[in-house]
Amino acid sequence: MTRTRRPEIPLHDRVLIRPIPPAEQTKSGLHLPPSASSAEVPAVGTVLAVGAGRTTDYGLTITVPALVKPGAVVRYAKHAGVPAGTDDEPTLVLVRAGDVLSVLWGEEVAR
Repeated sequence: MTRTRRPEIPLHDRVLIRPIPPAEQTKSGLHLPPSASSAEVPAVGTVLAVGAGRTTDYGLTITVPALVKPGAVVRYAKHAGVPAGTDDEPTLVLVRAGDVLSVLWGEEVAR
C-alpha cells in the first residue's frame, strides 16, 4: 500500500514553489540545446504556500511576514532551497523568503 504525502506547509520564512521549466524553444521556433538553458540564471516558479514569517527578538518577539502570497510567479536563486516534492508533485522546492528575488506577475505585494 502506497500512501500519498500531504502537501507540505512551510514554517517561519519559508516559501513552497513549483518550478516552471525553462523554454526549450524560442518564440521564433529555434530549439535550444540543454547547455543554453543551464546557464547561471535564476529559476522561475509559482508560489504554492508561504510560512508565517521570520521571528526576530529585540526584547519582544516580532514576526516579519514574507512579501509574497500563494499564486505569485517569482524569480528565485537557482540553487537555493531543498526539494520538497510529494508523490503527486515531485518537483516542489522549499526556499527561504530571502532567496525570492522578484515577483514577475499576477501578485499584489503584501504591505
